[in-house]
Amino acid sequence: MECKSLDSVHATPKTSVLLPCPEHPLQNRTDQVTWKIVIGYQSIKIDQYHPRHKPSNSTERDPRPLYERVRILGNGSLLIRDAVNSDGLYYRCRVSEKICYEVKLVMKGVFSIQNFRI
Repeated sequence: MECKSLDSVHATPKTSVLLPCPEHPLQNRTDQVTWKIVIGYQSIKIDQYHPRHKPSNSTERDPRPLYERVRILGNGSLLIRDAVNSDGLYYRCRVSEKICYEVKLVMKGVFSIQNFRI
């Protein structure tokens, strides 16, 4: 089933970010909403997602796992606390068998000199 794409959400590290799940018909029935992370053709339940380990020279200290920092709100939106660069992924919310949305979280505010060609 094709999901509708939503506008990307931009966030800066160490802030809380809210990913929308619009047209949620069952207000306050969060058990009806599922969130997954989309990587290539795979989708992984958010509470089972474990990012690959970053190289040891990363300046970002190891954050708490994503599943410990997320919460599905009463309106179906996904709240991510203390966002980190590795949270910059595609997320998919499914409200029912027929309603599904994809949103990309773009982390900004951190630039590295090696990202630029001179």
